[in-house]
Amino acid sequence: MKNMNKVISGILISSMLLTPISTFALTKEETIYANLNYDGKVEKTTVNNHLSNLEKGTITDDTDLQKILNINGKEKYSLDNGIISWNSTGKDIYYQGTTKESLPITVEAKYYLNGKETKVKDLIGKKGNITIKLNLTNNSYSTYYKQYTPFVVTVGTTLSNKNNSNITVTNGKVTSTGNKSMLVALATPGLYESIGLEDLKSLNNVEINYTTTNFTLNNIYLVATPKLLSESDLSVFNKMDNLSSSINTLQDSMNKVVSGTTELKTGTEKLSVGASTLTSKYSEVLGGVERIKNGSIDLTSGIEQIIASLEAVKEQLVAEQTSPEAIAQAESLKELQASNTQMLTKLKVAFNNDETRILNAKKAAVECNLTTETDEQKLGICLIKHGLTTEEISAIPYLLLIENNSTAITTLNAKLSSSVTTINTMIATLEEALKDAKDGSLGLTAGLDELKSGLTLLEAGTKELSTGLNSALTGTTALEEGLTQINNEGINKLSSYTNIVSNYSSKVKSLVKLSKEYNGYQTSTANNSTFIYKIKSLTK
Repeated sequence: MKNMNKVISGILISSMLLTPISTFALTKEETIYANLNYDGKVEKTTVNNHLSNLEKGTITDDTDLQKILNINGKEKYSLDNGIISWNSTGKDIYYQGTTKESLPITVEAKYYLNGKETKVKDLIGKKGNITIKLNLTNNSYSTYYKQYTPFVVTVGTTLSNKNNSNITVTNGKVTSTGNKSMLVALATPGLYESIGLEDLKSLNNVEINYTTTNFTLNNIYLVATPKLLSESDLSVFNKMDNLSSSINTLQDSMNKVVSGTTELKTGTEKLSVGASTLTSKYSEVLGGVERIKNGSIDLTSGIEQIIASLEAVKEQLVAEQTSPEAIAQAESLKELQASNTQMLTKLKVAFNNDETRILNAKKAAVECNLTTETDEQKLGICLIKHGLTTEEISAIPYLLLIENNSTAITTLNAKLSSSVTTINTMIATLEEALKDAKDGSLGLTAGLDELKSGLTLLEAGTKELSTGLNSALTGTTALEEGLTQINNEGINKLSSYTNIVSNYSSKVKSLVKLSKEYNGYQTSTANNSTFIYKIKSLTK
């Protein structure tokens, strides 16, 4: 248990540094340790609670824990119907207890040798192609939101490069440091069912594959937290909602233009059929041509309005990208990155800022099984043999975790801007196509003007007029087909895309609410909950 605390302590410290704490407001953080057997079934669950921001006097807290023990002080407590009362001296209180309560995330572990499912005990010492499948199930379902609490699970383990090769892991990365390979993967069980995005389906499980000449099972750790997103991350979805409204208005206008073009084509067809009777119906034909011309002018005006609407959408998108909220969000990410950089700078002081010592310390951490060794004395001796000082031994776990955190922030920043860039490109393409349609409409208007002038010579030029009307019919047909294509392949797709984004936006917002409303595992007052699972090792 103590060694496992070291492995994840960097994550916990980072979380505490980035979490604001209200003055004189009791803060409770719970860390749940679950020991699992080889197939993922729970053998023992221990909960550590940390109460901080305490005043002197009686402090009450709710808990369902059993065998409660004060693990970091001498404060006394009393327990009555799930309410624990502490005699506080103003210092932080750490207490521990056990529970048999079901966990929000359950783990099912299966093992395969050369594609055949095999009991792990029968695999020890065997050689061949190994597959370890970890299937994760989210049991925290909200019937109100009809979604699962958004737990993020980080999976980690190590493999010896002496007996193992061709190592891969889904949803993660394998890093070789010489004699060992470190495997880290990500899972978000229930997120696919909550949002419905096909790309998230694979995040319900993690699969490890490798070839071995002598199978042993190292400890596998899983760290789960319900904090997927915060409310500050939703600003990009609010902007997408505003943009979606503008594009829906554009879709309605384009539908009207296409409908008007169809009517224009129908009128031209009728005019062409009646060309043989134009001599006796000159005034009627002249009026019909005038109406067609007016319709063409209205069509041009409508296209111009759509182009103007597109320009407004582009301006709105630019304004939102440079808005104080967007700038503040970018600055927030920069500050978070700067905080990580500052933390790394402080940690490197323990190594006298010597990059060679830092690299050697990282290799030593792997070779000494920092994440799996349960014997602290053995671990300390191993690290000292590798030349690490006491300060370096204390600093190396945090250094590794903070570096990974910085990489995650850089990836998040890149993904946040991708959706806006995609829509901006689609709008530019659509705007160019509409300008071509406008040119066609202006050409049609000019042709109709010539047709009107020619009607004064109708009696002598009926054949010529019929030819001109056929040309006009061809033009209106081409215009109808072009605008229909633009509507179907451009605006309809753009509108559909924004509607999909809008749908995801509402689902993500409700997930943030679910995350915020998660108040603890064995309590209802926790500010932060972290679940740490450990699948025990097996060597013989």
